[in-house]
Amino acid sequence: MLTTTLNCPSCGAPAPPSALAGAVVCSFCGHAILVDLSTVAASDFLVALRERDTTAHLRVAGANYELLGRLAQGESTDVFLARRARRVTEWVVIKVLRSMRDEDLVEREWKALSALRRSDVEPGAKFLRRLPEPVGKGTFLDPDGNKRMASVFRWKSGFLPTLADVQTAYPAGVEPRAVVWIWRRILDMLGWVHRSGWVHGAVLFPHVLLHPRDHGALLVGWSCASPVAGHEPLVARNPTYQWCYPQNLWNGGGASQATDLAMTARCMAALLGQGAVPGPLADLVQACVDPPGVSDDAWELASRVLDVAQVVFGPPKYHRFSVPGWGP
Repeated sequence: MLTTTLNCPSCGAPAPPSALAGAVVCSFCGHAILVDLSTVAASDFLVALRERDTTAHLRVAGANYELLGRLAQGESTDVFLARRARRVTEWVVIKVLRSMRDEDLVEREWKALSALRRSDVEPGAKFLRRLPEPVGKGTFLDPDGNKRMASVFRWKSGFLPTLADVQTAYPAGVEPRAVVWIWRRILDMLGWVHRSGWVHGAVLFPHVLLHPRDHGALLVGWSCASPVAGHEPLVARNPTYQWCYPQNLWNGGGASQATDLAMTARCMAALLGQGAVPGPLADLVQACVDPPGVSDDAWELASRVLDVAQVVFGPPKYHRFSVPGWGP
């Protein structure tokens, strides 16, 4: 004969027999007990309870999320990896503002990404995969009762290291062949963005995520984006990367296609570092670090980069690239 002893999973006290018939309250610790002997063991319940008590939860735009860890720390936000708290879950990235004074940055990023998702410039489907995909945004109260704002984006697997991480991994300089494909991927994306009527405004090391294995690049950090026709000054600047901004843009001049391309070239120059760089490639990078450079058309410049690469490296060929500490 099988005998089962029913105890409260919270404090271990004996539970009354009536617990077998439904939910009861433990007379010792006050926790509710709901028994389903066919599906949950007490030990499993205790593990789940401990995990729930130590996992940070966030509710944004009517959805509950479990924060799994911080991915990055920006000038005004903390960026977390999270998952939807439901049976059929999904992984997301959540950007949480530190101060509501910067609420306009969230709204600007949301406006730019939403507009780009409505673009009719082809091939839209290809480039939308290289943009953050908005899921929801809204306000919440932190544990101290302060109002905070967060925006949620779908997680894109494999896009992990930023250009800053790459430079840290290769302080002496990144292999020029890798710099070529990184540059071309960013220019390819910017060409579509510009033709869709927008400029990014902040092509900085932390705003370019790489997929090293697949040679992919993802542009994030869209709070400084603005319409092409506006030539708007930046609403925010990152002093850590002042070297990346063309002087006129840093001093309050308007953002444009040309400033996006100049910032990209400055990032490539920094990645190449002091290593041995083939002359034609070095010359092209240097010619582009100040607007208008050799071209203010991203797709035209991408073709020039390819032409130079073929001269110095031969026909295009896949070369394995990895970032130590960030997987294959």
